[in-house]
Amino acid sequence: MNDRPSEPVQETMSDEDFAMIVQEMIKTPGYYEERARRIAAINTYRDFLLSFGPIPNDLVREIRDEEDA
Repeated sequence: MNDRPSEPVQETMSDEDFAMIVQEMIKTPGYYEERARRIAAINTYRDFLLSFGPIPNDLVREIRDEEDA
């Protein structure tokens, strides 16, 4: 077993770290094409969900209420 105290975990990422990560991601070949495909897939899925009607603001509570009934 490891008796050393664990190192603290950073709960949030600094703006500078995030910007550095994004700059590195942008350098990846095909980044923009893959990003466009992901956005198109998200929009298609969103449109599919919206075809069932409006999404309630508190969907989790509504699902829980239906299970209780």
